[in-house]
Amino acid sequence: MIYNAIVECIEAVQERGLSFRAYCLPSVVFVIEIGEFTLHTNSHLQELLLQNHKSYLVSMQMNDEYRRFTTSFPFRYFWKLGVRFGFKF
Repeated sequence: MIYNAIVECIEAVQERGLSFRAYCLPSVVFVIEIGEFTLHTNSHLQELLLQNHKSYLVSMQMNDEYRRFTTSFPFRYFWKLGVRFGFKF
C-alpha cells in the first residue's frame, strides 16, 4: 500500500506552490500531473478516467484480505479482550 507515499508526493507539490491534478487510472496507476503537462486530455486516458472506479474497487478488494485476517480468530478475541480492559486501538 502506498497511500502515505502518494499523500507525501501531493504535499510536496503543494508546498512548492505548483499547480497539479491527481487521479487514479484503472486499476493500480496513480497520476500526478504537474503544471501544464496534461495527460488527462489524451483521448485514450479520458476513456480510462471514465473507468477509474476500478482502481478504487481493486484497492478495497486488496484491503479486504487484511480486514479478514485481522478480524479472524485469535485476533478478534484479543481485540475484544483488550477493549474490555480499556485498551484503545
